[in-house]
Amino acid sequence: MFTPHSIFSNFQWKHYRKKKLITSTILPPRKIVTIQLPNRGNAFQITSSIITNEHTAEIASWIDKKEVTYDVNNNPYEFNLILRGSRDGFGTDVFWNLCNQKTNLVVVVKVKDTDEILGGYNPIGWNSNLNNYFKTKDSFIFSLKNGSIKNHILSRVKNASFAIYSYLRHNGPNFGGTDFYMYRTNNFYTNKINGYEKLIRTTTGEFLADDYETETKLDHEKYDKKVYNGTYEQLKNIAGHSLSEGSKGFGKSTHDSAVARRQVKVKMHNNNDA
Repeated sequence: MFTPHSIFSNFQWKHYRKKKLITSTILPPRKIVTIQLPNRGNAFQITSSIITNEHTAEIASWIDKKEVTYDVNNNPYEFNLILRGSRDGFGTDVFWNLCNQKTNLVVVVKVKDTDEILGGYNPIGWNSNLNNYFKTKDSFIFSLKNGSIKNHILSRVKNASFAIYSYLRHNGPNFGGTDFYMYRTNNFYTNKINGYEKLIRTTTGEFLADDYETETKLDHEKYDKKVYNGTYEQLKNIAGHSLSEGSKGFGKSTHDSAVARRQVKVKMHNNNDA
């Protein structure tokens, strides 16, 4: 007589001993379980106190001239805060000190005592040394949905030759000369159509801001390629300061390396090193 040691031998035993019960555990049929994987998008913690991730996804879609708004988890851009009025000051000199000749700028203004959020995108930047209009077809001004404001307004360039205006250091950010601009401390204006399709407020003239911000657009794909392929020493040289030991594993999903990669991307953007 032999003792069964497996399901197979157990069945053999059953074959020879017809009345012998099968003692092996028979498992039920396997079930196919579908696992929902997490989104592999580029969600990030926004640094703005005025706009949300939903707003940035909408602005990013306008930058790329998309008909459908990007999902917040697949936004190809990150907006890095450069200036916040309540933190850095509302004077035009602050704007020029922090934003002069920087490109791909997003300006957002929270209008005082309303739900209005107005703004504009300038891909070519402003120059404090010049008093002139600058040509681009890719800038735009806007009003965002927020609270009681149920619909956005997007106003693209109508006359590219008057899209962006630099008035030495007398004005802050200026779109179209008169369409949307900052004049002196905390004073903003929407006066008349000049460079853009339509006004972004129902009323014209001066208005005050609760706060305003200027942010620069970082392209994830453009900078990630360099950041992930660069060696620790190369990236440390770009960043211009010592990086933590944890950041040596730039391809790893660690907090230190993520912070270090972001620091390097910002530095590369500011140096136009891409």
